[in-house]
Amino acid sequence: MRTNGGAKLIIARNTSLTSEEDKKVRAYAYQRKQPLFVIRIQPSFVVKNFNLGIPKEFANRYLDKKRPFSLTFNVQIDASKTWPVLVDADYTHVKFRKGWKDFALKNKLKVGDICIFELIRKHKFQVHIIRVSDEKNAENLVFKTEEEIHYPLITKACRESPPKKRRTNDHTKPCSSVKGMQTSMDNKLIIAHKRNWKLTPEEYKRVRAYAHQCKHPVFVIKMQPSFVEYNFSVGVPKTFRKRYFTYLDKKQYFSHRFNLRTDSGKTWPVTMFASNTHAKLKTGWKSFALDNKLNVDDTCIFELINQQEFKVSILRVANAKGNHENPVKSEV
Repeated sequence: MRTNGGAKLIIARNTSLTSEEDKKVRAYAYQRKQPLFVIRIQPSFVVKNFNLGIPKEFANRYLDKKRPFSLTFNVQIDASKTWPVLVDADYTHVKFRKGWKDFALKNKLKVGDICIFELIRKHKFQVHIIRVSDEKNAENLVFKTEEEIHYPLITKACRESPPKKRRTNDHTKPCSSVKGMQTSMDNKLIIAHKRNWKLTPEEYKRVRAYAHQCKHPVFVIKMQPSFVEYNFSVGVPKTFRKRYFTYLDKKQYFSHRFNLRTDSGKTWPVTMFASNTHAKLKTGWKSFALDNKLNVDDTCIFELINQQEFKVSILRVANAKGNHENPVKSEV
């Protein structure tokens, strides 16, 4: 939270500002007397889904304390026109939903634009928009949506049958043995993937070698600054959650507690918070990350032993090359 003049300014955690944008935001906030929050527009706000999350700290401090609630707020650019927008809140999330799409489309909000929301009355927001000037720059600044790639675990039968020649991308390895493919498809290795999360060829080889020995479902994720330096939460790939936690999908929002265990035998209790659109390991993850000295670009391999436990193995970025005898080392 930042204080500017008499106003409280809260910047959404996935919002990064350039120095020029930061100056504009501060200059605007300095003139305002009411609480504000700032958020950069993401694709899910204005292209698909059409809902926008209100920062937790802002909601807890300035909105209705009683949860859950569903209330209509008036949202305006200026006094000439207002849009009624429904704000839905449960115990973990507060979002603009019904009515937000109309506001976003009528005001031609684009991905990368910055919106400053000022709570001018109990149920009324005034919105100031800083338009994105450079589309390429906006593309780099938005929080990328997660892509998930499935890697079938190649079995012995599959390796012994030479694959037919065909074009493939860098991430998939075809197998021509029907029997082998059928066996390999029984389990899936799911790697969380974004533009800047890619595994190196060496990491990829070692992850596959390790995953081949696993008897249970596996997902892999490369550590990012927000996982191990601030925020301290890590996303569970959507496909993994939908496939292996189906009994939880009956609820729109839920939390579930897991133990994270390393090869040392030590465990850490961690709570996963999830909705229909995302799932994250949050409460307890910070202790696990700090105790295990996780660094940016370390690769974590999560094996779902049962519905209450993940075994976590760590491929240290410093050891990503060499050490072929022990493909992945789990450390504390």
